[in-house]
Amino acid sequence: MGTWQYLLLAVVGVLVGIVNVMAGGGSFLTIPLMIFLGLSPAAANGTNRVALLAQN
Repeated sequence: MGTWQYLLLAVVGVLVGIVNVMAGGGSFLTIPLMIFLGLSPAAANGTNRVALLAQN
């Protein structure tokens, strides 16, 4: 992945964190973004599950 992709993930990660705190449903944004950046759907879902475990 290029530098711009890491930067995009960081920016969207912060925004999704704000959305999750206020209303939930941040996975609606993170999974499609990770698939757009080249992860397989299974890897994107698994990565998102790890993040959800860290939030609980």
